Amino acid sequence: MIIRKLLILVIPIIGILLTASVSLPPEQAPWDGEESEISCDTILSPILSTLEGGQARAWQVTLDPGEYTVAAWASWDLVSLTLVVTDADGDRLATCTSPVNIPFSEIEISETTTINLNVYAGEAVVDGIPADLSVTVFSGQGCVDPEFSYTKAILNEWQGVLSEEGGELILWDVMALESEDSVYMEYELEPGTYSVVAETTNYSDDIDMYVRIDNEEISRNEEPDNFPVCHFSLESGATIEVEVDPWSYAEGSSTGLVIMVAEDED
Repeated sequence: MIIRKLLILVIPIIGILLTASVSLPPEQAPWDGEESEISCDTILSPILSTLEGGQARAWQVTLDPGEYTVAAWASWDLVSLTLVVTDADGDRLATCTSPVNIPFSEIEISETTTINLNVYAGEAVVDGIPADLSVTVFSGQGCVDPEFSYTKAILNEWQGVLSEEGGELILWDVMALESEDSVYMEYELEPGTYSVVAETTNYSDDIDMYVRIDNEEISRNEEPDNFPVCHFSLESGATIEVEVDPWSYAEGSSTGLVIMVAEDED
Protein backbone atom coordinates (compact mmCIF):
# COMPACT_ATOMS: atom_id res chain seq x y z
CA MET A 1 0.00 0.00 0.00
CA ILE A 2 1.32 3.45 -0.89
CA ILE A 3 1.85 5.77 2.06
CA ARG A 4 2.03 9.51 1.45
CA LYS A 5 4.86 11.03 3.46
CA LEU A 6 4.95 14.35 5.30
CA LEU A 7 6.58 16.76 2.86
CA ILE A 8 8.83 19.74 3.47
CA LEU A 9 10.60 22.16 1.17
CA VAL A 10 13.67 20.29 -0.09
CA ILE A 11 16.24 21.92 -2.35
CA PRO A 12 18.92 19.43 -3.47
CA ILE A 13 22.27 20.97 -4.38
CA ILE A 14 25.81 19.61 -4.50
CA GLY A 15 27.21 19.55 -0.98
CA ILE A 16 24.18 21.09 0.78
CA LEU A 17 20.59 20.23 1.63
CA LEU A 18 18.22 22.96 2.77
CA THR A 19 14.94 22.18 4.51
CA ALA A 20 12.20 24.45 5.77
CA SER A 21 8.72 23.66 7.08
CA VAL A 22 6.67 25.86 4.77
CA SER A 23 3.71 25.43 2.44
CA LEU A 24 5.71 25.49 -0.79
CA PRO A 25 5.59 22.23 -2.79
CA PRO A 26 8.88 20.46 -1.93
CA GLU A 27 9.72 18.48 -5.07
CA GLN A 28 8.57 21.41 -7.18
CA ALA A 29 11.71 23.45 -6.63
CA PRO A 30 13.86 23.01 -9.76
CA TRP A 31 17.27 23.35 -8.18
CA ASP A 32 19.58 20.82 -9.79
CA GLY A 33 23.03 19.52 -9.00
CA GLU A 34 22.45 16.20 -7.25
CA GLU A 35 23.76 14.33 -10.28
CA SER A 36 25.99 17.16 -11.48
CA GLU A 37 29.69 17.71 -10.93
CA ILE A 38 29.07 21.45 -10.51
CA SER A 39 29.33 22.89 -7.01
CA CYS A 40 26.28 25.03 -6.23
CA ASP A 41 26.62 26.50 -2.75
CA THR A 42 23.81 28.69 -1.50
CA ILE A 43 24.85 32.34 -1.19
CA LEU A 44 21.38 33.64 -0.33
CA SER A 45 19.11 31.23 1.54
CA PRO A 46 15.66 30.88 -0.03
CA ILE A 47 13.55 33.99 0.51
CA LEU A 48 9.96 32.85 1.08
CA SER A 49 7.17 35.26 0.26
CA THR A 50 3.90 35.62 -1.63
CA LEU A 51 2.69 37.90 -4.39
CA GLU A 52 -0.46 38.41 -6.40
CA GLY A 53 -0.92 38.95 -10.12
CA GLY A 54 0.67 42.19 -11.32
CA GLN A 55 2.67 42.70 -8.13
CA ALA A 56 6.46 42.99 -7.79
CA ARG A 57 9.01 42.16 -5.10
CA ALA A 58 12.63 43.34 -4.80
CA TRP A 59 15.64 42.38 -2.69
CA GLN A 60 19.35 43.31 -2.58
CA VAL A 61 22.36 41.07 -2.09
CA THR A 62 26.08 41.88 -2.14
CA LEU A 63 28.26 39.46 -4.11
CA ASP A 64 32.02 38.96 -4.42
CA PRO A 65 33.60 38.41 -7.86
CA GLY A 66 32.54 35.11 -9.40
CA GLU A 67 29.86 33.23 -11.30
CA TYR A 68 26.35 32.94 -9.89
CA THR A 69 22.88 31.56 -10.60
CA VAL A 70 19.88 33.62 -9.52
CA ALA A 71 16.61 31.69 -9.46
CA ALA A 72 12.97 32.35 -8.59
CA TRP A 73 10.04 29.99 -8.22
CA ALA A 74 6.29 30.63 -7.88
CA SER A 75 3.27 28.35 -7.63
CA TRP A 76 0.74 27.88 -10.42
CA ASP A 77 -1.45 30.71 -9.15
CA LEU A 78 0.31 32.96 -11.70
CA VAL A 79 0.32 32.85 -15.51
CA SER A 80 4.01 33.80 -15.65
CA LEU A 81 6.92 35.09 -13.55
CA THR A 82 9.74 37.46 -14.57
CA LEU A 83 13.13 37.81 -12.87
CA VAL A 84 15.22 40.93 -13.56
CA VAL A 85 18.72 41.35 -12.09
CA THR A 86 20.23 44.84 -11.99
CA ASP A 87 23.34 46.41 -10.47
CA ALA A 88 23.32 49.14 -7.82
CA ASP A 89 22.87 51.79 -10.54
CA GLY A 90 19.84 50.03 -11.97
CA ASP A 91 21.64 48.78 -15.09
CA ARG A 92 20.22 45.44 -16.18
CA LEU A 93 22.52 42.42 -15.82
CA ALA A 94 20.04 39.70 -16.79
CA THR A 95 16.34 39.07 -17.32
CA CYS A 96 14.21 35.97 -17.73
CA THR A 97 10.46 35.41 -18.09
CA SER A 98 9.09 31.92 -17.47
CA PRO A 99 5.58 30.74 -18.46
CA VAL A 100 5.91 27.96 -15.86
CA ASN A 101 7.03 30.39 -13.11
CA ILE A 102 10.65 29.22 -12.84
CA PRO A 103 12.83 32.05 -14.20
CA PHE A 104 16.58 31.88 -13.61
CA SER A 105 19.64 33.75 -14.85
CA GLU A 106 23.36 33.03 -14.77
CA ILE A 107 25.57 36.06 -14.17
CA GLU A 108 29.26 36.83 -13.73
CA ILE A 109 30.45 39.49 -11.28
CA SER A 110 33.90 41.06 -11.88
CA GLU A 111 34.11 43.03 -8.62
CA THR A 112 32.31 43.10 -5.29
CA THR A 113 28.94 44.70 -5.92
CA THR A 114 25.37 44.91 -4.68
CA ILE A 115 22.75 43.60 -7.07
CA ASN A 116 18.99 44.01 -7.09
CA LEU A 117 16.72 40.99 -7.49
CA ASN A 118 13.41 42.10 -8.99
CA VAL A 119 10.53 39.66 -9.40
CA TYR A 120 7.43 40.60 -11.41
CA ALA A 121 4.23 38.57 -11.39
CA GLY A 122 2.22 38.08 -14.55
CA GLU A 123 -1.55 37.84 -14.44
CA ALA A 124 -3.14 35.85 -11.65
CA VAL A 125 -4.97 32.66 -12.56
CA VAL A 126 -7.68 33.83 -10.15
CA ASP A 127 -7.75 37.45 -8.93
CA GLY A 128 -7.05 37.83 -5.24
CA ILE A 129 -5.34 34.45 -4.76
CA PRO A 130 -1.62 34.99 -3.97
CA ALA A 131 1.16 32.73 -5.24
CA ASP A 132 3.90 31.24 -3.09
CA LEU A 133 7.31 32.66 -4.03
CA SER A 134 10.92 31.65 -3.43
CA VAL A 135 14.11 33.45 -4.55
CA THR A 136 17.63 31.99 -4.16
CA VAL A 137 21.19 32.86 -5.22
CA PHE A 138 23.78 30.11 -5.80
CA SER A 139 27.51 30.31 -6.43
CA GLY A 140 28.40 28.66 -9.71
CA GLN A 141 26.40 28.11 -12.87
CA GLY A 142 24.35 25.19 -14.14
CA CYS A 143 22.53 25.00 -10.80
CA VAL A 144 19.00 24.95 -12.25
CA ASP A 145 17.61 22.16 -14.41
CA PRO A 146 16.26 23.82 -17.63
CA GLU A 147 14.21 20.68 -18.34
CA PHE A 148 12.40 20.89 -15.00
CA SER A 149 8.60 20.63 -14.99
CA TYR A 150 6.01 20.30 -12.25
CA THR A 151 4.67 17.06 -13.71
CA LYS A 152 8.16 15.56 -13.91
CA ALA A 153 8.63 16.40 -10.24
CA ILE A 154 5.36 14.67 -9.32
CA LEU A 155 6.32 11.53 -11.26
CA ASN A 156 9.77 11.46 -9.66
CA GLU A 157 8.24 11.86 -6.21
CA TRP A 158 5.81 8.96 -6.62
CA GLN A 159 8.40 6.71 -8.24
CA GLY A 160 10.46 7.11 -5.08
CA VAL A 161 7.50 6.42 -2.78
CA LEU A 162 6.47 3.36 -4.82
CA SER A 163 9.98 2.00 -4.87
CA GLU A 164 10.21 2.16 -1.07
CA GLU A 165 6.86 0.35 -0.76
CA GLY A 166 7.80 -2.39 -3.25
CA GLY A 167 5.52 -1.13 -6.02
CA GLU A 168 6.21 -0.11 -9.61
CA LEU A 169 4.78 2.74 -11.66
CA ILE A 170 3.54 1.21 -14.93
CA LEU A 171 1.25 3.79 -16.59
CA TRP A 172 0.74 7.54 -16.38
CA ASP A 173 -0.93 10.43 -18.19
CA VAL A 174 -0.41 14.19 -17.95
CA MET A 175 -3.20 16.66 -18.75
CA ALA A 176 -4.98 19.84 -17.68
CA LEU A 177 -7.87 19.77 -15.21
CA GLU A 178 -10.41 22.57 -15.63
CA SER A 179 -12.41 23.76 -12.63
CA GLU A 180 -15.76 22.98 -14.31
CA ASP A 181 -14.91 19.60 -15.86
CA SER A 182 -14.09 16.09 -14.66
CA VAL A 183 -11.40 13.96 -16.32
CA TYR A 184 -12.08 10.37 -17.43
CA MET A 185 -9.38 7.85 -18.38
CA GLU A 186 -9.37 4.12 -19.14
CA TYR A 187 -6.56 1.61 -18.48
CA GLU A 188 -6.41 -2.07 -19.45
CA LEU A 189 -4.84 -4.11 -16.63
CA GLU A 190 -3.84 -7.73 -16.05
CA PRO A 191 -4.78 -9.62 -12.84
CA GLY A 192 -2.97 -8.21 -9.81
CA THR A 193 -3.00 -5.61 -7.03
CA TYR A 194 -2.92 -1.95 -8.05
CA SER A 195 -2.93 1.62 -6.83
CA VAL A 196 -4.16 4.56 -8.89
CA VAL A 197 -2.79 7.96 -7.90
CA ALA A 198 -3.89 11.38 -9.12
CA GLU A 199 -2.09 14.59 -8.18
CA THR A 200 -2.42 18.20 -9.28
CA THR A 201 0.43 20.67 -9.63
CA ASN A 202 -1.14 23.08 -7.13
CA TYR A 203 -1.18 22.00 -3.47
CA SER A 204 -4.22 24.20 -2.72
CA ASP A 205 -6.47 22.07 -4.95
CA ASP A 206 -8.90 19.45 -3.69
CA ILE A 207 -9.73 16.60 -6.07
CA ASP A 208 -11.68 13.36 -5.69
CA MET A 209 -11.18 10.11 -7.59
CA TYR A 210 -13.34 7.10 -8.46
CA VAL A 211 -12.32 3.80 -10.07
CA ARG A 212 -14.95 1.68 -11.87
CA ILE A 213 -15.26 -1.44 -14.01
CA ASP A 214 -18.25 -1.49 -16.39
CA ASN A 215 -19.73 1.47 -14.45
CA GLU A 216 -19.49 -0.42 -11.13
CA GLU A 217 -17.41 1.40 -8.53
CA ILE A 218 -14.55 -0.62 -7.03
CA SER A 219 -12.69 2.16 -5.18
CA ARG A 220 -13.02 5.84 -4.30
CA ASN A 221 -11.10 8.56 -2.49
CA GLU A 222 -12.80 11.78 -1.39
CA GLU A 223 -10.24 12.99 1.14
CA PRO A 224 -9.74 16.81 1.22
CA ASP A 225 -6.37 16.89 -0.57
CA ASN A 226 -4.83 17.09 -4.04
CA PHE A 227 -3.39 13.55 -4.18
CA PRO A 228 -6.14 10.88 -3.91
CA VAL A 229 -4.97 7.25 -3.95
CA CYS A 230 -7.24 4.27 -4.72
CA HIS A 231 -6.25 0.64 -4.00
CA PHE A 232 -7.85 -2.48 -5.52
CA SER A 233 -7.17 -6.02 -6.74
CA LEU A 234 -8.21 -7.72 -9.98
CA GLU A 235 -8.76 -11.47 -10.14
CA SER A 236 -8.89 -11.28 -13.92
CA GLY A 237 -7.85 -8.80 -16.58
CA ALA A 238 -10.13 -5.77 -16.92
CA THR A 239 -10.42 -2.23 -18.26
CA ILE A 240 -10.69 0.22 -15.37
CA GLU A 241 -12.33 3.62 -15.68
CA VAL A 242 -10.81 6.45 -13.64
CA GLU A 243 -12.75 9.63 -12.90
CA VAL A 244 -11.11 12.70 -11.32
CA ASP A 245 -13.39 15.51 -10.10
CA PRO A 246 -12.21 19.04 -9.22
CA TRP A 247 -13.73 20.68 -6.16
CA SER A 248 -12.11 23.44 -4.21
CA TYR A 249 -10.36 25.79 -6.60
CA ALA A 250 -11.95 28.82 -8.16
CA GLU A 251 -14.27 28.86 -11.14
CA GLY A 252 -12.53 29.49 -14.44
CA SER A 253 -9.12 28.24 -13.30
CA SER A 254 -7.15 25.18 -14.39
CA THR A 255 -4.31 23.10 -13.01
CA GLY A 256 -1.90 20.44 -14.24
CA LEU A 257 -2.93 16.86 -13.46
CA VAL A 258 -0.97 13.59 -13.41
CA ILE A 259 -2.78 10.23 -13.22
CA MET A 260 -0.54 7.26 -12.36
CA VAL A 261 -1.20 3.50 -12.21
CA ALA A 262 1.08 1.39 -10.04
CA GLU A 263 1.35 -2.36 -9.66
CA ASP A 264 1.68 -3.13 -5.96
CA GLU A 265 3.68 -5.86 -4.30
CA ASP A 266 1.31 -8.69 -3.35
